[in-house]
This record gives sequence, structure tokens and C-alpha cells, in this order.
Amino acid sequence: MNMKSMLVVVAVVFTMCSTATGRRSSYSSRSSSRKFSPLERHPARVELGDDHPFHAAAPGLRVVGGRNARQGEVPWQAALMLKGTNTVFCGGTIVGTRVVVTAAHCFDKRREFEVGLDGLNSDSLRQRFDPLRVLIHEEYSR
Repeated sequence: MNMKSMLVVVAVVFTMCSTATGRRSSYSSRSSSRKFSPLERHPARVELGDDHPFHAAAPGLRVVGGRNARQGEVPWQAALMLKGTNTVFCGGTIVGTRVVVTAAHCFDKRREFEVGLDGLNSDSLRQRFDPLRVLIHEEYSR
């Protein structure tokens, strides 16, 4: 059986920005003094309008204060892409030779997808795999 047919994607649920007491904390961007507060609703269900703090801090960008990665710099990163396209809809972390962990909300909408590894912008270096199955954490609720 080849690697293509054996890749498993595991979707998990994360509670972002929670402290040990369960309270949400805020955080600041390194590139400005603007404060950001954690979303009170599930990110997959929030429409980000033009007045949302993420848009105000960096219009058109999703990462504040980041930089482009170089080839091979993040070998643990995987891209979940719509099948047959270069459209990335979520990212994931490679945690085993055949396992990628990502957020469960990436699969709220059923879609055919591929997992892309270490390609950045070079098609010749990109590896694509069809997942064998997707495992959703039993406590995740859509």
C-alpha cells in the first residue's frame, strides 16, 4: 500500500487563549500596541467584517507581523487544499509519518481535499496525498 492511501488526518478541537481558570486572556500584536481579544464564538461561524480588529490591524493580511517562509523552513506544516486545486482552506501539523493534526472546524463543510507538503510555490517540490480518513474528536460540536 503506498503512502497516498495511508495518510490519516486527525481533526482536533483547541480552546484558544484560555488560562488555567478557564478565563480568556487578551494578547497584543508585536508590530503595534493594538490589543486583540479572543473571539467569543467559534471562528468558523464568525463573519469578519471590515471593522473587525484583524482587518483594521493588517487589511488583507491574515498574519500580523509575519514573514514569508523559506523552502524547508517549516517541514512540519501541511496544507489542506481543495482537491485538484491550489486553494488552501486550512493548515495542519505533521505529527507522524502518516498523521496530520488540524482543527476540527476545517471539516464543518464536507469537501474533497488533498494534503500538500513542503511545496510553498514550487510545484516540482510539492507532495500531495489523498487522505485515508478524517477523525473528528468526539466532543467537537458543529
